[in-house]
Amino acid sequence: MSFGLWILVGTAGAFGGLVDAVAGMGFGALSSTAMLAGGITPAVVIATVSLAKIGSGLFSGMAHWGFGNVNWRWAVPLILSGILGAIGGATLLTNLPDDAVRIGMPCLLILLGVPILQRFLLAPPTVRRPIAGGSQTLEALLEEARPALGVPLLKRLLSRFQIHIIGFWAGVVNALSGTYGPFATSALLATRDTHPRYVVGTANFAEIFVAAATTVTLFAHMGAGEFRWGLSIALMIGGAITAPVGAYLTRRLPARTLGIIVGVAVISINIYSLAKALA
Repeated sequence: MSFGLWILVGTAGAFGGLVDAVAGMGFGALSSTAMLAGGITPAVVIATVSLAKIGSGLFSGMAHWGFGNVNWRWAVPLILSGILGAIGGATLLTNLPDDAVRIGMPCLLILLGVPILQRFLLAPPTVRRPIAGGSQTLEALLEEARPALGVPLLKRLLSRFQIHIIGFWAGVVNALSGTYGPFATSALLATRDTHPRYVVGTANFAEIFVAAATTVTLFAHMGAGEFRWGLSIALMIGGAITAPVGAYLTRRLPARTLGIIVGVAVISINIYSLAKALA
């Protein structure tokens, strides 16, 4: 492994960690792009990125927890279903052609990004009362739960089932492309009526467990010799440096601004990924 590639991947990890902590996506896409440009095969890239996400995700996820950006009522179903999706997707990855993964996933994610960007560009600016840290205090959880108390039980169950579906497919997407946020964050934003910082923070937290499931499954299929341990360390270091800064910015940015950042990130990152795949 060349020193230049190590620096390139570390820089991508730092920038990706910042964007991921702010917008709930970007770490996997940017890191994967850097390694693909370095000539590493897609399966090894996804394995390496997923391994790095465990380390960098701990910094990002814990930072979001500390700033009160994690909604536990979403996090648990996202994690449980995401682990199942990651195991299935990682197993499928070993049987898919590389070209199918490189071309198919960016197209899907671009389609997800367009309505998100449209929603926040057309929405009027809103001001929401900030909630203290501790990852949603008891008072904050009770305040958020009150409107749901009058909702029929069936509707609440369907809403919870919807999160399980999002979590499962986000796990599959992560295992097939190395990217979790563009699908999970976009889908949650499209279906949850809340401040984007809770979506971003919860997705970042759940991603730790999904990345771990992806890594373990790929490790079992590929063996330790295929992993690029040095590149994973570079990604972890880069992401760990910038993730707390991104988590802080997520708490301070207005909802409309953050939503627009998410939409632009989804579209631009995946247009670039698609262009690279078709080149």
